[in-house]
Amino acid sequence: MLVILSGVGCADQEPPADAELARIERRAEECLALARSEAWDSLAACVLVERWQDAGWVQVRLEDPSHPQRAELRARALELFQRLYGGGKSPGGVHAVRMKMDDPDRKPPLPRAVVTYRHGDFDSFEMARVGETWHWVVTLWD
Repeated sequence: MLVILSGVGCADQEPPADAELARIERRAEECLALARSEAWDSLAACVLVERWQDAGWVQVRLEDPSHPQRAELRARALELFQRLYGGGKSPGGVHAVRMKMDDPDRKPPLPRAVVTYRHGDFDSFEMARVGETWHWVVTLWD
């Protein structure tokens, strides 16, 4: 197969899928490394919490101090991470990354990926891109 790319307008195009998947994988490895080292406070900066509230999704970046529910959501998310990965139950490395279509009911819709990693056998989590940064998605239900 022969592929020819023109230089016209290439800078304005989205990065190739492989480059974006590599970016997601690097970010996921950073997050998993924080979980392995039990650096919960640092891990919070990687997390986007989603919560169903008042018939709609609320999305809160735990690194954003301005959200009124941040402290409560941060405590719940970090408790979940400590329960899953604390005390020697460390997650392994990334096994695979694939892109995923976002749920149109989530506002705003965000680019998403599913990361498969070793934790016993295999486990997975979603990541969502907010701006240029990929975040580990934690969904909390009341």
